[in-house]
Amino acid sequence: MNNASNISSAISQRSQNAVSSGGKDDLDADLLSVLVIFIVIIGYGIGFILSLFGPICIRRLFGGSTVEVSSNLVAFEGTLPKDEIERKLFGSVNNRLTWDPSASLLSFADTKKRIGRNPQWFSETSSEPNESRLQALREQYGVPPEHRIFTLVDTGRLSVITFTAERPPSVALLCGRDPGMLRAVLCSWEHKNDCLYKEAVIRMSSEIWEEAAPKGWLKLCLSKRQHVSNV
Repeated sequence: MNNASNISSAISQRSQNAVSSGGKDDLDADLLSVLVIFIVIIGYGIGFILSLFGPICIRRLFGGSTVEVSSNLVAFEGTLPKDEIERKLFGSVNNRLTWDPSASLLSFADTKKRIGRNPQWFSETSSEPNESRLQALREQYGVPPEHRIFTLVDTGRLSVITFTAERPPSVALLCGRDPGMLRAVLCSWEHKNDCLYKEAVIRMSSEIWEEAAPKGWLKLCLSKRQHVSNV
């Protein structure tokens, strides 16, 4: 009888231990499942946040300050705010471009520092030029009525120049020096007689001289194109 009771008590104790160990395993499995779900939710949350701020971070990393840009002259007819020009050229706005303070009659400089400021025909709330202000400046500086507004961007110096010309210029000739700057003659090209015609004269940075390509000869006419029948 004692042996039978001992055997039954041992069996019951083993069964209790098995039940307790099984319950512990189930509890560990439940905790592991909860931990996996929590990690998955955190991962999806991080991925969602990165997907929101990823484009901004990439633009900041690869669209920041411009270093060692080759010097090229990009011109277009009309005028735009420098932020809009920068967005069209570089894809983002990071205050890369500046207005040239003394390149032409339509350049405006700060009263205390030699830095360019926004043209007077642009307002702070609109990207469209104020036609009345622009016309008043044309009359003030004696701009011929047949002249149109052009904008020149120097990607090497990251400067913006506004000037007037009768025809779109395609060549810049560095012909001399103005105090501290170069004198550049902007010319249009006539393919019929292979001749350059002067359209406007502006001042440019002296650093451009080292990057300009020298030419052995060229044909240049200083008169207006309609006044010249044969060159």
